[in-house]
Amino acid sequence: MSRRVYANGKQFSSVAELTAALYEAWDSIGEALLVSLVESMPRRCKEFIKEHGNKTHF
Repeated sequence: MSRRVYANGKQFSSVAELTAALYEAWDSIGEALLVSLVESMPRRCKEFIKEHGNKTHF
């Protein structure tokens, strides 16, 4: 999401601008991506546990 918010080196001069950009970025995320991320969580959690909290490939 930060890539979307700060695309092309975008800087914000107020909290209100940043907040608006965050809401816009959130709204632009498609349902398919959200479903994919949710469905991948068990696999991600298992890998995190296996690595004892260390870096994973995700």
